[in-house]
Amino acid sequence: VNEKILVLANTLLEWVDSNGLALNLKKTHYVIFSRQRLENNVLSLNMANTPIERKTEARFLGVIVDEKMTWKSHITAIKTKMSRYIGIMYRLRGVLPIQARKQIFHSFVQSHLNYCSLIWGFSCKSNIESLF
Repeated sequence: VNEKILVLANTLLEWVDSNGLALNLKKTHYVIFSRQRLENNVLSLNMANTPIERKTEARFLGVIVDEKMTWKSHITAIKTKMSRYIGIMYRLRGVLPIQARKQIFHSFVQSHLNYCSLIWGFSCKSNIESLF
């Protein structure tokens, strides 16, 4: 398995270089997706003599993906953002008319709920219910 990963890593580096791109190896990590419990040091991966660290979760296009695909971290991040904006809206309740508050809700709260919901929206029922 390690040999195949090294071959793929070298192929990736060649492809990046041949297409005029640069890969920041200091920001590069890997995630192993599995339902089973895995040891932390499953494999040691190096690309261009730079060690690549294993992470249990990664952010991809604004969505936090964890190794067990439970989406708990992503939903927690959404709840944090929503509570911040709802708190601001609560303080503005006597200042802004209802139409302006609705626009703020749709812009700052509902947009987070809708973004990639087809991906993380199939999380377990208790995770989804915690949003509401």
